[in-house]
Amino acid sequence: MNFGKAMADILKYQTYTEKLWNFYRYYVEESISMGPELLCQLIRTDMENGGLHFTCDYQVPSQETEDFCRLAEELARLGQEGGEFVKEISPRELRMMYTAAFIGVLTDWSGGGGKFEPVAMLERIFLRIYRA
Repeated sequence: MNFGKAMADILKYQTYTEKLWNFYRYYVEESISMGPELLCQLIRTDMENGGLHFTCDYQVPSQETEDFCRLAEELARLGQEGGEFVKEISPRELRMMYTAAFIGVLTDWSGGGGKFEPVAMLERIFLRIYRA
């Protein structure tokens, strides 16, 4: 996944809600573009190897994962300061909650053969988790 492209794409949006959702959306769409069978195998392999990629709390993150988390948390912090996002939950916890939902929805989608629309579902979940 191209972190630089995802980061550049968010600059065109005005609100932190739009910026952060579209940053996440990029990763959702990249994941589902693999197709349900391949994504299911990737998730299964990751789980069997200790959950290095599909986890909400990265023990030893790659540089891309570390950058991803830092940017998601910074956008959440700025959105909180601007009154767009809930303030009672830390940016790190917000990111972890959304990541857990992301993993759950993509696991369900890929394991079930891709029978529902994960992007729309994950957008609704994003708004419920983040919005003030």
